[in-house]
Amino acid sequence: MLKKAKPSTSTTTYEYDAFGQLTFQKDNKGYETRFVYDIIELNKIDYETFVNSEDPEEIILSILADFKGKSNLKVIQQIITCLKNKTKNKRKLQKLILQLEMLANLRKLQPQVIKTIEDMSLNYDIQTDLRYLQGIEQGIEQGIEQGREEAMSEKQKDFTLSLLEKTDFDDAKIALLVGCGTGFVAELRTFMGK
Repeated sequence: MLKKAKPSTSTTTYEYDAFGQLTFQKDNKGYETRFVYDIIELNKIDYETFVNSEDPEEIILSILADFKGKSNLKVIQQIITCLKNKTKNKRKLQKLILQLEMLANLRKLQPQVIKTIEDMSLNYDIQTDLRYLQGIEQGIEQGIEQGREEAMSEKQKDFTLSLLEKTDFDDAKIALLVGCGTGFVAELRTFMGK
């Protein structure tokens, strides 16, 4: 004789910390599991641990590590030099330098990073930057739209002047026909001396 098992009607409880990491789990049998994570303090790790990495994304973390008494300027120069040597793709290098600047700002070192970049003639080619290109595209679209509006305004002006010259319509009727405000019509009427 076969017996069918009833489907489980119990629940499992999960708790997460502020970083979204699982910290507690209780299953349907009441077993509890707690999870503990170590917090890594980057400012306690020697910066050379990161700067000697082969991974450029790890190298930029050097800016947050312990400089072991070395001058900020020397360490920043070393980080940038390592990034240049390990990154052959110019676009990727530009992205990494920007990330380095942002991380440096957490330690109030951004001005020194910017000055070092300028001194090392590590130029950021703004014309290849995606945000710059998006800005140009948006500017072109705005220019086209503004041109359309100006052309439409000029057509409205010409049509209004024509109606003022050739008809006896009042300002409200002309405004309705042209699709503009009565103030616009009154201004043109005054300009014409009518």
